[in-house]
Amino acid sequence: MPQADSRKAQLIAAKEVVKRMALSRKGAMLTEGRRNRHMDEAAFVALASAELARIEDILENGGLDLDLEVKADGVLEVGFDDGGKIVINRHVAAREIWVAARSGGFHFHLENGIWVERRAGVELYALLSRLLSERAGKKIVLGAMLDHRVRR
Repeated sequence: MPQADSRKAQLIAAKEVVKRMALSRKGAMLTEGRRNRHMDEAAFVALASAELARIEDILENGGLDLDLEVKADGVLEVGFDDGGKIVINRHVAAREIWVAARSGGFHFHLENGIWVERRAGVELYALLSRLLSERAGKKIVLGAMLDHRVRR
């Protein structure tokens, strides 16, 4: 439980950074969809950490049968019975969230407040839903779990 409290505190702190950014010129640029390579490091870390905390919360509390391990610097490892993994982490230098899975590597940048994969243009939660569904052998929709958790 202490780790959960720590992650909640991190999410709250990240939300405060986002609020401050919204009042600044950089915050306005970010909401206009400009590439996040120009976002300063602290802002990126706060936004990416908040997103990783959201993903962690969904995976831990979504009733999914998987093994979630949180590593240093917010790296999430989702383990499966066959030994396979999906790794989700932030890449500060590139200002991206990266996902590594058996099917390949995916790099997400922030565009109009949504994490979008650079090559295919797919949204982060849509891709994670697809990857988890493939591994679980049943349909998993993370976006629906997120919507449910936000409404509480």
